[in-house]
Amino acid sequence: MNHRAVIVFSIFTISVSYLIATKPPKSGATDVSNSSFQISATAKDTSITEAFVMGRFLPQMHVRFQLVPAHLCSKSMYLQKEVIVAFQQMKLAAASEGISLRIISGTRNFWEQKAIWERKWNANLPQFGASANNAREILKYSSMPSSSRHHWGTDIDINNLSPTYFTTGKGLKEVLWLRKNASKFGFIEVYSPRASGRLTGYEPEAWHWSYSPLSSQYLEYYNQNIQYTDIKGFTGCEWAKELRIIEDFVSGVSRK
Repeated sequence: MNHRAVIVFSIFTISVSYLIATKPPKSGATDVSNSSFQISATAKDTSITEAFVMGRFLPQMHVRFQLVPAHLCSKSMYLQKEVIVAFQQMKLAAASEGISLRIISGTRNFWEQKAIWERKWNANLPQFGASANNAREILKYSSMPSSSRHHWGTDIDINNLSPTYFTTGKGLKEVLWLRKNASKFGFIEVYSPRASGRLTGYEPEAWHWSYSPLSSQYLEYYNQNIQYTDIKGFTGCEWAKELRIIEDFVSGVSRK
């Protein structure tokens, strides 16, 4: 085979390989089940930065993130690709047992969390003023910007945000199924009931589930690299150290 023929053959081989690798899924297939969207659950994320764990990025511009398919969620949101794949697998398993799961909240970056925090802060001013007690009230169920696990694209809220929803009927069946099965898909209940031994941090959130293969890496990085001087840029940030946001809230989670 002459030199020109070798070049032509090489170009043809590369072209065919590309077409095979980028071939769209068959009709009815789900994008997130395509292997091109999957990241090894055991792989270490070597791209972690301080800006990332504090939510100072745009998920729509981040290579690890993807818009969640509409049939998995209640509104437009982003999550890490690996998390979407794992949730879809969990959703299918739950459905086979008559349990319906739907994501109602996903990634929130620093600026989205800031908007939530400051809305609640301002609403509480007549009762608590600009005080640590104002922050304490918000911290029952909402994180200070820079300290939310929702920054990471690994944590999701499922089905309902009312604590009472998961105590009876349909909601109770859903959370009992999750507590029995979610770990098979990598998800853990980080804000578990106080009776489980978690004594610090937020109130129990039966709706909040975290994809541990990734979130455990981000928590470790956060504790090793983030200082109280980094938690800034929003109303009430001056109370972060006094309220032990890193020790009691970021780290005040169940690990399994």
